[in-house]
Amino acid sequence: ESWFLDRAEELRKKGFSNKEIAEDMGISMDMFNKRNMIERSQRKRDEISFAQRQREAGYTNEAIGKMLGGKGESYVRTLLDPMTEERNKVIFAVKDAIEDEVKKKRFVDIG
Repeated sequence: ESWFLDRAEELRKKGFSNKEIAEDMGISMDMFNKRNMIERSQRKRDEISFAQRQREAGYTNEAIGKMLGGKGESYVRTLLDPMTEERNKVIFAVKDAIEDEVKKKRFVDIG
């Protein structure tokens, strides 16, 4: 699990806005938004992998949803949809490409 997402969810439940959460974490809104997207994508990737393994083991979508903390059957169907996995892969491919460029050049212009 991600401490970042857990902390953000905890603060949201207390009524904090994203701006207030970013301030609490000591980061800019831009950094908060980027980190939030990456962390949520990572969580989604983990859920996709888990759902695929459970499906291969013979569990129903409803049972997998319960294992994921009470998610609905339609949520599991979405996780198992090949397009969901592809969209998530694109996010990580872009993230990895940017990280590689930053390692090489230190600064990268993204427009």
